Amino acid sequence: MTSAPKSLKPVEGGCLCGDIRYKLNFASTEECAKPYSAHLCHCSQCRKQSGALFLHFVVIYPPSTIEWLTPTKPTEYASSEKAVRGFCATCGSSLYWKSARYFEVVTGSIDAEYLQGEEWKVLSTAGHQAYYQSAIKGVTDDLFKYAVTSA
Repeated sequence: MTSAPKSLKPVEGGCLCGDIRYKLNFASTEECAKPYSAHLCHCSQCRKQSGALFLHFVVIYPPSTIEWLTPTKPTEYASSEKAVRGFCATCGSSLYWKSARYFEVVTGSIDAEYLQGEEWKVLSTAGHQAYYQSAIKGVTDDLFKYAVTSA
């Protein structure tokens, strides 16, 4: 696993059609022991909502923040009693999952320039897999696994 730098520059991303744009502002490790992490989620909700075998997320922890750069904001769907999923109502792009404890940005919605190179490896490299019991077997067998979640 790549070690996290003391602070990571803000990154931007958005949906496919461009109606929604955002900026992630990361706290420094002096402000927060763990300002961000990355993981794969195999839960059936992520699979059904995205149409992909699994989703890759960047989790941001307070005081890290997300700033909406466009007037159009994501539409939210309460996928469970504990969490909502944000997406673009125009193009359908999956943007985030959030609960009272976490804000998880769909990594594929981050602009590619921020996901390439050594500095950004902490965002693009998954540290673990969540809800592995729901995984489609054989796809990610060599990564570390949690039965439900790491929390």
